[in-house]
Amino acid sequence: MRLLRVELERFRSRAVLWLVAGLLLLTSAGYVILAWDKSTPPSEAELAALHAEYADAVAQWSRARDDAAAACLKFSSADDVDADSLERLCTGFPAPVLSDFLPVPPGFADTVPEALAGMTIPSRWLPWPWASASWRRSSRPAR
Repeated sequence: MRLLRVELERFRSRAVLWLVAGLLLLTSAGYVILAWDKSTPPSEAELAALHAEYADAVAQWSRARDDAAAACLKFSSADDVDADSLERLCTGFPAPVLSDFLPVPPGFADTVPEALAGMTIPSRWLPWPWASASWRRSSRPAR
């Protein structure tokens, strides 16, 4: 227990270690804030803009559907029309869906590991070779 106290005292006495520990804490807090920001739902103004964008898409789809129906009637009365092209023209387009316009943010628990991935140390920088996945491949003799 005495050795632990001595080591902790040595750690506390070095300003560089405090600086590094503080920078690591500040960096990890920044990553958590980024994850929180990524997982927040859209604001009311953003939702209103997305609903307006959806209404515009529905109006454009309605006009395109009416134009396609008129073209379908026009070409179906012609004698030299290919059946495949007439079917493609008369099938129509799928209507826009509101869920395609409204974003669903991922949960906070899902974004934290992704955000903290920037704090990991790449295994090629670690001093021991068994930490690297490529060590096993490189230790085999060449054939």
